[in-house]
Amino acid sequence: MFNLEYNEKNLSEYKIFVKELPAFPPAKEKIITQNVSGFGLVCEYTGEFEPTEFSVQLNYIGKKENWFETWSELQNCLSKGGNLIFSNAPDYYYRVAKVEIGENQMLTEKIGVIDVVFTTRDGLRYLKSGLTEHDTEEITLNPYLTSKPTYILRGSGMFELRVNGNKFTGTCEGNIVIDTEKQIAFKENLLNTSVKGEYDELYLKHGVNTIEISEGFELKTIPNWRRK
Repeated sequence: MFNLEYNEKNLSEYKIFVKELPAFPPAKEKIITQNVSGFGLVCEYTGEFEPTEFSVQLNYIGKKENWFETWSELQNCLSKGGNLIFSNAPDYYYRVAKVEIGENQMLTEKIGVIDVVFTTRDGLRYLKSGLTEHDTEEITLNPYLTSKPTYILRGSGMFELRVNGNKFTGTCEGNIVIDTEKQIAFKENLLNTSVKGEYDELYLKHGVNTIEISEGFELKTIPNWRRK
């Protein structure tokens, strides 16, 4: 049996385990197709990916008098989207958008079975190491898919952030967070409107990237590395 971690909660703490690993569908890139006169079918690969889903059968093995309390805890744990980790691949997580919990079936007094369907946001695997702050020299080489990082600037005054030659400017008073996935810049949950530039031009492409920040500013990056 395998352990499953969801939103930093190990289901093994409830004596719930994955009976067997599910069949994982491949990540499917969103492709725009059109028929062009003289060329035929033309495909545009967007770099974005479709949601996927997979079913997991969970087993509860424990005292019968604890089962319904455990059943309630499980429903609370899986009640919203979050990050899903399987114990056989502890360095990766899936971004889950929706969880559907099936019926609670008691096979014996001590064994229960629940079928759960997870729907991912994009079918990709994300690296746990990509969730933490990194120095620039640690993330300029991206061996994975194009990623949508979060940049954290510390300093005061006008700044200029350049990624692969693309310029992003603004004013920073102490610190500013630039979230390229959500396409917002903020400080302590307050939106910062004094920025100028395109968020998608700050993505980290596959391969070598160049990242520069104005003198006097400290820059950290949460790369959000992802792969198929």
